[in-house]
Amino acid sequence: MKTDPDLQAKTVSELSARCEGQNQFENFDRAFRASLTVPKVALLKEEARIKRARARKRAKKAS
Repeated sequence: MKTDPDLQAKTVSELSARCEGQNQFENFDRAFRASLTVPKVALLKEEARIKRARARKRAKKAS
């Protein structure tokens, strides 16, 4: 997977801007965790999509 260097530089600069100040390590930790989290609604939606696809595949196989 290729990444866009401009986008990567922009992301790094935004992250460093959010982490400035006395508690920069806490801010960085909070920003990093936020970038890794996935909303529960998105997770449930993806699981439902996979479940429907699996059901369709089983129905196709059985008939």
